[in-house]
Amino acid sequence: GLVGIPVYLFMRKFVPNDIAVIFLIVSTLPIFFITLFEKDGLTFEKYFKHIYLHKFYQPQKRVRKEVYLEQEKKNSANKTHAKRKGIEKSKAGLKEK
Repeated sequence: GLVGIPVYLFMRKFVPNDIAVIFLIVSTLPIFFITLFEKDGLTFEKYFKHIYLHKFYQPQKRVRKEVYLEQEKKNSANKTHAKRKGIEKSKAGLKEK
């Protein structure tokens, strides 16, 4: 109702009534599809989320677990190195005062 009626009223000014009704039907079909769609017990929103994650968000090529572990080790080593530098700088700053 929120989409179909305004589309019908707007289109009725420019095209004949039967074509305006066709525009009303075409504009409301996606909304009916989304509300009535259910696959494997999932609503459209949840199903579309899984499709999006699978197609666009997740990597296409599967990466071995070891690669992630190596990246995690590098990141943790960089963080500890940065902390040490910060501590050394703060100690040097205290000595200068």
